[in-house]
Amino acid sequence: MFSKLFSKIAKLTIAFIFIGFGVVLILQNLNIISLEMSNTVWNSWPIILVIIGLISFSNYFIPHKSGSWKFGSFLVVFGGLLWAGNFDYVEFTFIDVWKLWPLILVYIGANILAGKKTVSIYVDSSEGEVNKGDSIIETDSKDDAADWTEPEEPLAPDVAKDFKDKKHYGQFKYHINKRKHLISDLNFSADNWKVKDMDIWTGIGDLNFDFSKGYIPNQETKIRLRGYIADIQMKLPENVAYRIYANINLGEVTIFDEERSGFGSSISYESENYETATKKIEFHLDYKIGDIKIHSV
Repeated sequence: MFSKLFSKIAKLTIAFIFIGFGVVLILQNLNIISLEMSNTVWNSWPIILVIIGLISFSNYFIPHKSGSWKFGSFLVVFGGLLWAGNFDYVEFTFIDVWKLWPLILVYIGANILAGKKTVSIYVDSSEGEVNKGDSIIETDSKDDAADWTEPEEPLAPDVAKDFKDKKHYGQFKYHINKRKHLISDLNFSADNWKVKDMDIWTGIGDLNFDFSKGYIPNQETKIRLRGYIADIQMKLPENVAYRIYANINLGEVTIFDEERSGFGSSISYESENYETATKKIEFHLDYKIGDIKIHSV
């Protein structure tokens, strides 16, 4: 399932090991560092995990940033213990990762405390009765950007009662709950699957989208995909307008006939008729490592 992703991770790991080993040997041969110092450098490699964890943890609390406090805190704890084990402060090695299983209980408890944020919105509709099937709207967006603002003055009791007595009064529950997956294999290719706004974060993911088989509404749909490592395949029908921004810190990006690879690979694309089109999709894709391939069908 994730053979491609793990193959890339293995290649990157081997590459960085060779690079680091070569740099240390050069410095040692030039007598810039001693053998003892080089051993200290090698034993300090878990600091990389700690730094990545701190970045992920802090990014979770910054709007429009890719991050995970769970994944970040795990890397900080795991990397810190590995570093301490390498210098004999504690007895801990890489295979002792199983000893950290109680963190799962901590994360479950934190999720229970956090729960779902729910905003009740009362809507005055001039277009008739609100359908029961439309009374609940769910979104996967993290942002509290339902952009809900309180009215300057509350409705008078008699006015509020008048609204409730009319057919065009409805109550909408808007669940602000971003979809996050540490490891995922997502496939959106069923016949007539409903295309809607998405905000999906993945630690390691294999995502496949076939929009030619989906039901695309006559409106602007916004899809945000982000995370650490991913292999993304997309098929887009030609009768829809698109605005696309795709970025991979290390990997390959292909959008139609344009391709980028290596470090800092990013491509932007916008259909000529995007602003005037009624059926259109905006994509924002941002990953640390992986492949993004978008083709038209």
